[in-house]
Amino acid sequence: MRCIALALRTVISRGEPATDTGAPITMPVGEATLGRMFNVVGEPIDGKGAVNTDKRLPIHRDAPAFTDIRPATEMLETGIKVVDLLAPRMQKGRQDRAVRRRRRRQNRAYNGAYPQRRV
Repeated sequence: MRCIALALRTVISRGEPATDTGAPITMPVGEATLGRMFNVVGEPIDGKGAVNTDKRLPIHRDAPAFTDIRPATEMLETGIKVVDLLAPRMQKGRQDRAVRRRRRRQNRAYNGAYPQRRV
């Protein structure tokens, strides 16, 4: 069996006992988590105490259905005042991200960052 230590361990050696929880890594979700900081296993690390929420979701799960994705009609707030003021952006969906990624690759290839493919 292979194991991954997600918490601080000073000494890990071969042959140490491991516990299989049978559950994925979950994070707390909901209104109580807004503005909080968590470590990789979902424990608060901001010093504000425990999180008052019962709902936890796994970090790896299926993507939402296409019908559940809403169009970009709201402004994306970054929380950085200068960015929000000078460069407001609409929230983007998956398709826009793919287009931006494709354009970025084309620009890199055009600028010589990647060798051109010859056809």
